[in-house]
Amino acid sequence: MSDATTDWIAAARSLVTALGYAVETVTSLRLMSTSRVWRVDTDRGPLVARVAFPRPGKTPRFAVDALVRHRLAKLDTRLAQPISHHDDRPELSSLVEGRAWAVDSFIEGEDGTRETVDAGIWAELGVLLAKLHSIETEGVEGIAATRLQQAWPIDDSDLSDHPFAKVAPHLTERISALGPAIQKAASGTAVVLHGDPANYNLRIQGGRLAGLIDFNDTFLGPPAWDFAWIAAYAGWSAVPTVLSEYGSVREEDIQLLTIPTALHSASRAVLLDQPDRMERMIGIIETTLAEFG
Repeated sequence: MSDATTDWIAAARSLVTALGYAVETVTSLRLMSTSRVWRVDTDRGPLVARVAFPRPGKTPRFAVDALVRHRLAKLDTRLAQPISHHDDRPELSSLVEGRAWAVDSFIEGEDGTRETVDAGIWAELGVLLAKLHSIETEGVEGIAATRLQQAWPIDDSDLSDHPFAKVAPHLTERISALGPAIQKAASGTAVVLHGDPANYNLRIQGGRLAGLIDFNDTFLGPPAWDFAWIAAYAGWSAVPTVLSEYGSVREEDIQLLTIPTALHSASRAVLLDQPDRMERMIGIIETTLAEFG
């Protein structure tokens, strides 16, 4: 079967049926950066099925995603509970063109937006991130240099050749001067990070945080990385509220790590032809640099 001819609704149904569930309905959900996603209603409640369809530069990591959620579930239930994935049952990959796959419990609610995630929800995320950052790190591979794309100065990329430098050359000299400080901020004690805890990975129900989803980009690094991600994607205004229920993280470290995070996103913006995303990252970097005078 090829992607052009595959009935993916039927494929998702077959996958969940093979796991021993009686499937009632299958509904297509959003296309994520690494996978296509379906809600699968069964005799034992709703599930979510994911099949790998990675965008350029992305790699599905369903096994480590499940590992992190298994550990975090001992401390907090606001997660999609792992049911199975391709490493557990590799023979079932034949049902989905040999692609990687995962099946988890489904979190009821709506995906968060900048408008619907209010201060109370950001505070709840702070509680959840504190628990995530406390779990065991063993088996969670990946550091910022391997998970991010052109995230100068964390990786081997050249700032002068970065796509950001071509559209905002007036900012590159000021960014360059912060290189050593960024490296120092990135070298702190490593914890398990979500890697993308922005509004679109929050599930909201009844004005509360129902769950945190998509741990595919989890990696090891200092806690400030997760807060830098929030700053870059949801805006700086969300960060103090998340921190209010999290604990102490040096604000300067968050500011410093926001720069390579935004550079990563700017590089992705060019790769995926998302000019609005590039404009947002220019604004985030300008705001961050203003904090350094």
